[in-house]
Amino acid sequence: MSKPHIPHVERTAAESRQSSLHRATICYIRNVNSRVRLLRLVLPYAVKFLPGQWLDVHIPSLPEHTGGFTITSTPADASDRPRQDPLPPSRRNQKLVASPRPYFELAIQHSPMNPSAAWLWKDEAEIMNENVFVRVGGNFTWSAEKRSLKRAVFVAGGVGIKYKILTVDRTRYMLIMPSPLISMMSHLAQPEQKQSLPQTVKLLYATRLAGETLDQVLFFPQLKQIFQELNSGNNKSNTVDLHLTDGPSPADQKIVAPWMDIYYNRISKQHLLSSIGPTANPQHGVAVYICGPPAMTDEFVEVLKAEENMEENVFYEKWW
Repeated sequence: MSKPHIPHVERTAAESRQSSLHRATICYIRNVNSRVRLLRLVLPYAVKFLPGQWLDVHIPSLPEHTGGFTITSTPADASDRPRQDPLPPSRRNQKLVASPRPYFELAIQHSPMNPSAAWLWKDEAEIMNENVFVRVGGNFTWSAEKRSLKRAVFVAGGVGIKYKILTVDRTRYMLIMPSPLISMMSHLAQPEQKQSLPQTVKLLYATRLAGETLDQVLFFPQLKQIFQELNSGNNKSNTVDLHLTDGPSPADQKIVAPWMDIYYNRISKQHLLSSIGPTANPQHGVAVYICGPPAMTDEFVEVLKAEENMEENVFYEKWW
């Protein structure tokens, strides 16, 4: 028996939220693949948030439903700093070109049973330039700038979320990298973060490929850009371990960079512990951020907290 769906507002009732509700306009839509769509919501003014936070999304035509979607862009994207127009030429209008504005980016899974997600997956012509109202919330955030970190380890678990396709007696799978982590790592790759960047950034990412090329895995192109930036200059120690749990070897594996290793198994406890390095020395300065399905998250949190000096350095969010 499947677990009952818990509405976003109820599930996040204990988490902090900002008081302000902001009007945002859908200005850009791109389907990454058949299951995931990226949307950009342009704002009339700058909005502050922390990497890893999400948005309450209120759609005027769905007053009884509030969607909850993680922000995949960085705080700098929603700030009032000078910026280039983020939209491709085919999507621009003269007002945006003349005055590029702050924006949020969201990754929306194709979820017909979720009213808010289903609305955001309507035909582009139906929702382009439509207004929604958003509120920032969430406690799972990157806050290591306040202390000296030598090593930051991010653990992302991609999971298949099942639903029936109309009357066809089979199941489709939607795969997504937990979005809070992409926002955090994108934030770290910003030029202004160089002074507070950990000495080493490590990502363990487990997902199902589902017959796609690597570039069709959500956020894979962004990960390449992030780690190219992180490894620019003299620092070459930042790496990604990509765990493909459904094989076979992708045909485009040759595009993988020197800083990425591909494994054809799940993330093991031993691999996790070897990634954080020795913890007996309190000066090691390691923090681990975990986001994925509950079983994986619970297991890894328990393993890490049993390690010396790790009890207060493990941060996590269950995204399903």
